[in-house]
Amino acid sequence: MSQSIDFRSALRKERVGVHTKMELYLRKIGNQKIFFATVAGDLVGSGALDLQERLSAFLEKDRPFLLINLKKTKRIDGLGINILDNIFSKSKYVRLFNVSQEVRMMFVISGKDLFLRCTYNETDSEKAVLLFGKEFFRSNNKVVTNNRRFPRVATLIPTTFTYYPGYNGVITGMANIFNLSEGGIMVGNIMVIHTQSGKIVEQPELVGLELYDLEFTLQENLQTIKTKGKCLWEAKENNQFRLGVRFTEIGRNDQVKIRAYAFCTSLKEAKEKGL
Repeated sequence: MSQSIDFRSALRKERVGVHTKMELYLRKIGNQKIFFATVAGDLVGSGALDLQERLSAFLEKDRPFLLINLKKTKRIDGLGINILDNIFSKSKYVRLFNVSQEVRMMFVISGKDLFLRCTYNETDSEKAVLLFGKEFFRSNNKVVTNNRRFPRVATLIPTTFTYYPGYNGVITGMANIFNLSEGGIMVGNIMVIHTQSGKIVEQPELVGLELYDLEFTLQENLQTIKTKGKCLWEAKENNQFRLGVRFTEIGRNDQVKIRAYAFCTSLKEAKEKGL
């Protein structure tokens, strides 16, 4: 039987390197090592070059799990963006947190959606380490590969859809979207009705089915998204069913709308947390 991991063991840290521009600590989750870097200034000019110098050899050698705290970084220039890009190219197990709104805006202007997808909306270092552990390590201490292409944001948006089961008739569905990305949605509070008879379908089986006329309206800008999707999985949580739906046919403009909505929602959450 595999031994479960106490993620809070990661809160015990060991300093492994200190420099005027960066402190580097080693933390452990189970037998996995996480390196925790705190950048002590802006990533512009010599400050950005200094970060690259301190991390490059380290990354080349180990390709480690790396969590970077940007609490003290209020500005980043093109050179800093390129250096962060280089860091992400050397290890897929890199995450940022404590990222200011100014730095996030530079990520957007530079077209670095990857940086936003790899940023935790968290200010507390201990909580960030726990998020990192939950993202990358299973309870059996094995590394999890995260294949999600698009960032997701928590929402509560009504949606409707139709589908055609293996018997006659059309089924109309209603649900609430609990999280949303350019690639798909996770929904709950699901109710489906046989369109012709008006009867509620109890315990519907949707996994593997195509969902048509999938429609919802983004709350911030009241823009309506119309698309198609496929139900990939279902799960039960607190006696409520959740469905995972991947978009199978979505326009580029609609993807841009969702991306803008996700970014604005993330900024709002960060502002509420004081980032």
